Amino acid sequence: MKLTYKNNADTFILGSDKRCFVSTDSYKTKLNNNIMVVGGSGSGKTRGVVLPTCLNMQNENAVIILSKEGEFAKVKEFMKSQGYNIYTLNFKEPENLGYDPLKYCENLTDVRDLAHSIMWAGCDENNPPKDLYWVNAPENILYLTLAYVWRGCYSEGKSLNAALKLLDSLVWLEKSEKDFVVNVPLENCKLQIAICDFIKEIDDEEKTQNLKKICNEINMFIKEREVNTKEKSLIYYEFAQNLKEKLPELSYIWEGFISLPDVTGSCIANCLKTPIEKMFTNDVREILKKENQFELEKLLEPKTVLFVHVSPVSRAQHNFVGIFYAQLFKKLFEMAEKEPSSRLPHHVEVIGDDFATGCKIPDYQDLISIFREKNIGAMMLIQSETQLSSLYGKENAATIINNCDTYVYLGGMDIKTCENISKRMNLPYSDIQNMKIGSEFFIRRGTTPFQTKAYDIESDILYQTNIKENKIKEKEKISNDLSYY
Repeated sequence: MKLTYKNNADTFILGSDKRCFVSTDSYKTKLNNNIMVVGGSGSGKTRGVVLPTCLNMQNENAVIILSKEGEFAKVKEFMKSQGYNIYTLNFKEPENLGYDPLKYCENLTDVRDLAHSIMWAGCDENNPPKDLYWVNAPENILYLTLAYVWRGCYSEGKSLNAALKLLDSLVWLEKSEKDFVVNVPLENCKLQIAICDFIKEIDDEEKTQNLKKICNEINMFIKEREVNTKEKSLIYYEFAQNLKEKLPELSYIWEGFISLPDVTGSCIANCLKTPIEKMFTNDVREILKKENQFELEKLLEPKTVLFVHVSPVSRAQHNFVGIFYAQLFKKLFEMAEKEPSSRLPHHVEVIGDDFATGCKIPDYQDLISIFREKNIGAMMLIQSETQLSSLYGKENAATIINNCDTYVYLGGMDIKTCENISKRMNLPYSDIQNMKIGSEFFIRRGTTPFQTKAYDIESDILYQTNIKENKIKEKEKISNDLSYY
């Protein structure tokens, strides 16, 4: 259905009942725009909430994180036709738009936070390793390298991709390689000398040629190692010199690292290598390499939507997107603070599909409590409250839910969630557990909770005329093309 608006606020469609059409005008409603949507797999969270929200959006800015694309290609086209500026950041199959977390570091504290997020990606900070030395020491080296690149000391640039390249050439050097700057003449290689002497003593031409070939291969290996080691040694020398001149306040970290015994230093390097390899897969590195990087400042412009596509199963992407989330909210807060009203000029709704499947946002339970005053909202789609607790912890999950003035329950099998909905609705537990498929419970602060039908996207006029009909036309075209043959 087509909605009309009297102000710059939009109306989010969260159910079939008109009482589920909620305004994003937080001054008028006196509520925040944080919405928790809970429902098991296939309950209609995406098609019954996210799709109608996108199709009926006329004024909002949004960041929409999706684990599945489906019909959203058509949704993007429709939103463009409505005057929206659409950007797509695809972590699943990198396209033309990239993202570099190092670019959004404003100071060394931000760089330290980035190093911490990378080092602890996939780890439970509530249950840390027994010996924190093997986490803190590698984190210090990562922080030093990121700061070195961020400050502009590295000749390859100021990107995170450049920092990873520097780490490859720097931290993984063995001590013997760091001092290896001299040539290794052919005659000083004992193995080659032995082969040459053996060649003189045999008469077999075929064996002689084979041995000479081996000798040449050894020579090529030595020269290649010599070139690579010289190159690494020069990077090492340049790094040490630039630290003293351009980043003296952090040079103590490097001096402490290189003074360690080889075994300890190698262990620290390996402890750093593990999270680097886990997070920065080939797909993520492709995102970092893109010349065209998305600028979060674009969200200050009217009618701007960023779609972010994430793999539902890639842990590396989840960790990286967690950093994206954290920097997104931080940047939105900073941009809001620069406005005369200390609020963003256009409301930004961050919609997270499969919100609790792995993209943990640092300190999110604290961030969400001040979204409203910055003109930010969050729509979180999860399968159960237990799922949210497993990611953020029981107390933090409760804090996140308590900061949502709107709660939509579409059914599921989680006992704990059913118990909580039973209390919220003041209904018997059996009514919640046995709710009909296609129905929902709608809970909004300041109003009496009620049961209604979930929104049927198939009946939405905008969906019928702009998404569904296009799909039918595409099928007809394919059928006609096949019949031609």
